[in-house]
Amino acid sequence: MRRILALLIVVSLLSAFPVFTQAEEADQKPPEAQSASLALACWLGGYDGGELSDLICWDACGWYAAYQERITGERLLREDEVQDYLSSIGYRGPLDPPAPWEEYGIVNRVIGAGSFVYYDFRQNRTMFNAMIGIDTELSTVMADDRTAVTTITVHRGENVIDHVFRFTFEASPNENSRFPYRVVKVEKGLVPAKMDEKLNFTWELLMEQNSLSCVLSLTDGVRIYNPNDNPEKNCTWIFNQKGHTAILGCWDGYVTGTYGFYSFDTLKYADGKTRASIGYVSYDPLEETYDETYISDYLKDIIEFRYLYETDEEIWMDGVLENGDREQVAVDKGTLLLREISYTYDGAYPASVTRFDYTTPVPGFAFMQGWDKELRTVTAIWEETDGQSADLVYRTENLQIPMDWEYLPYVVRWGEYTAYLNPRYTGTYAYPGDIYDYTVYFTAVKG
Repeated sequence: MRRILALLIVVSLLSAFPVFTQAEEADQKPPEAQSASLALACWLGGYDGGELSDLICWDACGWYAAYQERITGERLLREDEVQDYLSSIGYRGPLDPPAPWEEYGIVNRVIGAGSFVYYDFRQNRTMFNAMIGIDTELSTVMADDRTAVTTITVHRGENVIDHVFRFTFEASPNENSRFPYRVVKVEKGLVPAKMDEKLNFTWELLMEQNSLSCVLSLTDGVRIYNPNDNPEKNCTWIFNQKGHTAILGCWDGYVTGTYGFYSFDTLKYADGKTRASIGYVSYDPLEETYDETYISDYLKDIIEFRYLYETDEEIWMDGVLENGDREQVAVDKGTLLLREISYTYDGAYPASVTRFDYTTPVPGFAFMQGWDKELRTVTAIWEETDGQSADLVYRTENLQIPMDWEYLPYVVRWGEYTAYLNPRYTGTYAYPGDIYDYTVYFTAVKG
């Protein structure tokens, strides 16, 4: 295994990020410290988008401690520095490590000089010294004046794998923090796969052609299915309707999916009719957040594409995964749209097959037909606390949805909130029917 002689840290701080030297601001930390440590936590914690979990935040703090020890020689973090760091990456919980970290010695709290509480992240420091400078490189650069990019390069035998994370910063509202900038956005990047020279297209073109927007500009829709698992009933349909993208997962007559701003599933009601019930409302159209990469995500874990053969219509490739497993990948010869992926363990036998059908007409889902008709307004009024006192605040949502769609949030189904049809919070909620506008009231379950 190739040995890396030293920790590689490349930092280019532009005008918005002043360079802090020991002579000028001994206690101020440049963004590289947050970016490098948070990247390690996201990589090893399996981060794949969305909000950072408390566990990832605490693990990032441990990597920050290890990072600081490599630079300064100090192995302990004082409690107020732990708090500053966690706040700078968006953590808002208590200064208590995840259970049972202390029980198993992952982190210890000790009383040090001046009777201050210090944190010793022993496991992170040990792992850092065992990886960084041995078979792993850590590189951080500034992409622009508000963005840091950290690349974790792992050497496994002859294979070199990069893991890329991009962090967006803004000025911290806490002028006394050691971290003058806080992380406001985390993105997991993709590293181009190695392409066989026999292939006459690039990795970038392959991924672009299989982005959701491109797929739906070339086709009327796509059906994704496993040919060995009742594909007529069990499949995923993706298509455009009324200006938004519908992604519908169908399993034995049950459908769960996203459309526009809404995440929903279908339920059978007392009158025997199947309706869509909205469980989550997004601030942005869902196809603009995570759905755009829905098709290309099938290719993102392949680190090398090797040419196999081609037919009149398809090109077949051997896709090598990071762990050495293989995926047989077929794409359309003209458009490069995915046709099939067959996954195998150690190249021995097929473990799963996924096919992509662009020719079968999209079926007329009855519960989707309402989007082509007059919509109604469902007003949702949420009774909540302000998070700092016992005072109640009220938040209003106005949903424009079909006459036969219901808004019953997941937090109601999970028992965290209760739904009512009147502002007195009395009676038992029941679906009010396929009528015009109505109002529903939600209040948190006490205790």
